[in-house]
Amino acid sequence: MGALAIGTTVASTAAQARAAKDAAKYQNRQYSAVADHAQQNYLQQLNTLQNRVQQENAASSQIALQNRVAADHAVASTAVAAGEAGIQGNTVNLLFDDFRRTEAENAANIQTNVNWFQRQAQEEALALRAQAQGHISAAMPQPIRGPSSLATALQIGTQAFEAYDFGMRTTQSGPYNPNNSQPGNVLFNPIFKKRT
Repeated sequence: MGALAIGTTVASTAAQARAAKDAAKYQNRQYSAVADHAQQNYLQQLNTLQNRVQQENAASSQIALQNRVAADHAVASTAVAAGEAGIQGNTVNLLFDDFRRTEAENAANIQTNVNWFQRQAQEEALALRAQAQGHISAAMPQPIRGPSSLATALQIGTQAFEAYDFGMRTTQSGPYNPNNSQPGNVLFNPIFKKRT
């Protein structure tokens, strides 16, 4: 009977250890899958963000070029009109300066907007990275508790002692021997004989 109880404990402990190992493997596979997905999603979103930055830069360059061409056209048209009208001097130069100043202000505004967009894109990239890291951290496997070696050893020891005690009671040997009763000795106290 004791050997059966010990065998059951050993088998149960082995099954628990296998289950803990399988659970740990499953969690690790899940963690790897989540980490891979988060990494791929991060790279895809980062690529989309970089494309938006390139498109914004290209659009800003195009607008700046159009502004420069418009300013050059305004200067040229004014020069021709002033020449045909016989106007010269400071008035014409002030008009030219006004066209160039407007073009410079527009170029500065465009560059400011580009800089703000790029800073915002950098912040978005950091947020995307933090989001991916958060997904990965959330999927971190939790510790799997396997069976305790000490608890198993104590359980086997208890079962072995109970089997030994049962054997002594059955054969009325050791402390259960009615002929070995000695007053004052706790091990041979008659109370042990009454157990069944």
